[in-house]
Amino acid sequence: MPPPLRAYLRFLVEQPRLLTFGFALTLFSSFGQTYFIALFNVEIREDFDLSHGEFGLIYSLATLASGISIIWVGSLVDRLDLRVISLLTMIGMAVGALLLSWSPTLLLLPIGLYLLRLCGQGMYGHIAITSMARYFEANRGKAISIASLGYPGGEAIFPLIGVMLIATIGWRESWLVIACVIVLFMIPLVLSLLRGHSERVQAYEAALRRARESDRESSDQSILVRADRQWRRREVLRDRRFFLLLPAILGPAFMATGVFFHQLQLVDERGWEVEAFAAGFMLFAASQVPMGLATGILIDRIGAVRLLPFFLIPFLLGMLTIGLISHPIAIPLFFLFIGMTVGSVGPLFGATWAELYGVEHLGSIRALTTSFMVVSTSLSPFLLGALIDINVSMSAIALGFAGYCVLASVSAGIAVRLQPPPDPE
Repeated sequence: MPPPLRAYLRFLVEQPRLLTFGFALTLFSSFGQTYFIALFNVEIREDFDLSHGEFGLIYSLATLASGISIIWVGSLVDRLDLRVISLLTMIGMAVGALLLSWSPTLLLLPIGLYLLRLCGQGMYGHIAITSMARYFEANRGKAISIASLGYPGGEAIFPLIGVMLIATIGWRESWLVIACVIVLFMIPLVLSLLRGHSERVQAYEAALRRARESDRESSDQSILVRADRQWRRREVLRDRRFFLLLPAILGPAFMATGVFFHQLQLVDERGWEVEAFAAGFMLFAASQVPMGLATGILIDRIGAVRLLPFFLIPFLLGMLTIGLISHPIAIPLFFLFIGMTVGSVGPLFGATWAELYGVEHLGSIRALTTSFMVVSTSLSPFLLGALIDINVSMSAIALGFAGYCVLASVSAGIAVRLQPPPDPE
């Protein structure tokens, strides 16, 4: 067995509970992700007599509201016990699923979608990655990589399960089953995985106190990682590095969402088979796994910050592929390349904020970036649609995205070379 895999297995044996907790949250975040909710598109529109545009508007507004809400809700990870915030999030997810299952009027549909997007797309992953970054130091990269495996895992299994449920019992009954799974299986599982968490919190807080008392020079300051101090969110917003990193942070989700949403336009322009493009999503999910694990190893060896200027290179190649190649071979190459970047995003940015800004206020800092990402992905389909309406081709858009990757990488390279501003205290 290769040494990196042995390192992962040894780590799993040493810390099975918290790592499984992180993986479970990202896995079950699928119920709030667009690719899963979209499976119910036709049935929801028919039941509520909605057009494509009307349902799209409701969904976009629910996503925007969740993106704004997570700025505050996400900061609760810094203030509430991990068991409490996890339980509240799972209850919120179950209520959202119940509202979709039961909603007799259109008024309840946006509320259900809002809760699914806030808890599923937003908070599940936010809690998981923040916890991995906060409670693991020497193995932070591997911890985030393991937790992030839940994302491709969900992409691989839950769409098929969703289709089977809709065909077998109907769309409303499917959401009732999902609510029952959350209440009867997920809540007991998560709470059992967090048994003994009080001792972990006590050790974490003791290390922070010792580091402060020794003026960040003692050997106990490992919990502070490479950060020069424990930053608050308002301080981060005054740091030039943060804004220089934003284009790279937001880019992959924004671009991938836009291309996936308008995939039929791309397929039609290129003369490809829809089935061939749809099959590419399996490669997209599969390519994320090895890249995510490799990124975790690199983070633990050289740090996340050093990798930032380079992680968009595969995405750049993917956009060049669909922008320049009309042969169907472009489909697997595209999904392979963008999957490599998407697989590295979770570990990379989960660890970057801890390295730059410390872990004490990590929840509120990640909540801010998560909010930006959710809002950007809600705007992407509209902006690309507007370009398509004025006869801009998908290949031209892809080449524009390739240029964006270059500029974002340069911006990230500048950011990692800047010195942090002086401590205001």
